[in-house]
Amino acid sequence: MATLFDRYRSGDCEAVWRDLERLGDAIYHEQYLADARAVAEETMKRVRHNSELVASRLAELGYEFAAQTAVTDQFQLIRSSFANLDRMQADFPAFHPLIHNHMRQQVEELHERRPELLEKLGAFEERVRQEKSKWTATERVVVPPAPSIAGDIAQYEAGAGVSIPLSLKAWCEIVGSVHFEGTHPILSFRRHQGMLFHAALPPLDAAELRAAGIVIKADLPDGPENPPLADPLDIDPDLNLEDDAPVTSLEHLDCATSNPVTARRIFLGIDDRLKAGVDKIGEPYYIDVPGPATADAVFQDWHHRNFVNFLRIAFEWGGLPGWERYSERPEKELAYLKEGLLSF
Repeated sequence: MATLFDRYRSGDCEAVWRDLERLGDAIYHEQYLADARAVAEETMKRVRHNSELVASRLAELGYEFAAQTAVTDQFQLIRSSFANLDRMQADFPAFHPLIHNHMRQQVEELHERRPELLEKLGAFEERVRQEKSKWTATERVVVPPAPSIAGDIAQYEAGAGVSIPLSLKAWCEIVGSVHFEGTHPILSFRRHQGMLFHAALPPLDAAELRAAGIVIKADLPDGPENPPLADPLDIDPDLNLEDDAPVTSLEHLDCATSNPVTARRIFLGIDDRLKAGVDKIGEPYYIDVPGPATADAVFQDWHHRNFVNFLRIAFEWGGLPGWERYSERPEKELAYLKEGLLSF
């Protein structure tokens, strides 16, 4: 009798994953575990191959990856913010009395520390430049797993008291992270991010400001009012338990008691609007991991599909699944991006 892995390699990919999902936590029984792991690992080897191929094709089309420019852009924004301190000291704007003195004091303190902070910034820039020089262009977008990933997974599972689904575990071990967020004239809109001066100041109480009659508004650079949101594939699992919070949800029911069970939430990325810069606060994409071990879990984005199914959709759209929602789209470029990708 053919094993699940044999069936998977022969092309019965989607049916095999449906069978794995039906097994539930039985996949951790001895008779299924090795077979299930083999399927998950082969799946993510194909996903990694597809990711690297799409990354190279996007680059050929002149796509500007945020991952390749983000650090440099941030350094430039920080330097431009410091450059504005002189102007702000000479012509300090009038703020609401509730915050005027507080803001002025912060600007003066930053101005005094500027030489020290710029020296530290320069040293940090050089360290980052040296580290980036070791990576290929593709590795900056499809980032290999950290050498410590097996230990990181074991530590997370022990601390959280859950088993990460086999699909996500194989992603962490084989793919690592994928960062297709970026800009292209027709494939992906992304607003330029503005000056970071405000980020150098401590946060103020928004509710208090509104109560004082101050209008709070996110200032975004000009761009289309409703740009198409390509929602580029951008997955980087966060296995830091400090960032994880237990979640009790009716979606996770104990089979024996039908009572809600506690799940753990693993954050995987940011939403389509935040990627495009049309919002400054977005909704994270994540997976809720209930206690019982499973082969796969629902990827919480606007698709609400299991993780492997979501990845299939993403590559069906050349790594830019947001285009699924639009009737007018760059068909020729999308067809080029997905041509010849491996099925999984």
